Amino acid sequence: MDLSGLLEKLKGLFTPSFLISSVTPLFCFILFNGAILGQYNHTVRKWVSDYYLSSSASKAVSGAILSIVLLVIAYVFSTLNLFLLEILQGKHLPKWLEYSLRTGENARLDALTEQWQNARQLRRQLGPNADTWRRELQVARDQGSKLSECNYGVDNNVYKSVEGLVQLRNAGAAIQADVLRDCITRLANVLETNSANLANNPDSIRLDRHHLLLFRLIGYAVGKAEDEYLRRFNDKEFNFSRYTVAPTRIGNAAESVRGYALSRYGMNLDFFWPRLQKAVQARSDFYKTLQDAKTQLDFTVSLFWLTVASIALWIVLLPFLSRTWLPLISVGLIGPALAFMWYRMAAQNYRSFGDLLRSCIDLFRLELLTDLKVPFPQDSQVEVQLWDRVNRWISYGEGNIFVAYKTD
Repeated sequence: MDLSGLLEKLKGLFTPSFLISSVTPLFCFILFNGAILGQYNHTVRKWVSDYYLSSSASKAVSGAILSIVLLVIAYVFSTLNLFLLEILQGKHLPKWLEYSLRTGENARLDALTEQWQNARQLRRQLGPNADTWRRELQVARDQGSKLSECNYGVDNNVYKSVEGLVQLRNAGAAIQADVLRDCITRLANVLETNSANLANNPDSIRLDRHHLLLFRLIGYAVGKAEDEYLRRFNDKEFNFSRYTVAPTRIGNAAESVRGYALSRYGMNLDFFWPRLQKAVQARSDFYKTLQDAKTQLDFTVSLFWLTVASIALWIVLLPFLSRTWLPLISVGLIGPALAFMWYRMAAQNYRSFGDLLRSCIDLFRLELLTDLKVPFPQDSQVEVQLWDRVNRWISYGEGNIFVAYKTD
């Protein structure tokens, strides 16, 4: 078999996911590091020059051989992908490093929990009182409308307070309940003693504007508190498990998916996921989306580790190859920053991948019960009990567990 035929044969062995997540990062790694090495090594420069000056047939043979070597190396590299991802999840680490990283992740969880609790408290303070505060302002305005004068200038402290709330809204910040309550009380006092209904009176027009504006600011404060509560809850729920804290961001994103399956349905996801994939694969469009998300994750994981490998390589070689310290300093500064960027991108991609895994659990778990010939539960509470029994029966191998089969 000639080389071109062999390449065609090999082409069918590799999926687009493999080409994107393994071959492309490895090719960039070889190209980038080869270009740097060529700056210091005459042999590399001569080999590249001879390649471009060679005949088309010779180029085709050399290119085919290099492509095969690249594919083989990439295939071997792809087999390490799971192990490398597990390291980024905080597994296989030295105990001292694992302890240090977990301490940092616990601090991050504590900060997120505190932010979520503050948002929940603010939501509880604002929501039930919003209508009461609006009525208070309207009653005060109705009382002041009986008067025939208004003194509400821009130098008034109440005017400044309302404008301060406007600045918070324009900045997209949350408005605290005590600050809003104080402003409402003070403006209500002004509305009781000044008319906001006088025509052609600048102070009255200004007071009318602030009355309506404060109405909207109450709505903004309530809506912002609700939005902040949901955002903080999602940050905590989708970045951390309810049951355990891993040493790394990626590890906690992975644990959050396991925690989601366990807290919502009582499922042991590690055990049931391979079985759940059958139901997911039957939905080709959804499964393709899931595969694309996994490919993006693997791509960034590969870039991270190849960047780390490049840093280590040049830290070792540059003191012998370079006559100045500038290249080594550049590697020491740019390399870690680039690796950190790839890691954060991998963490974000894992969160997106985790969101899809949660959707798989929500949408296809009952189809897994169908494949297992287990009847559907009647409600959510029964479902949790059912998954607990199935876990104990299949996952843990407890022989005394009774699970009914669907026979019709």
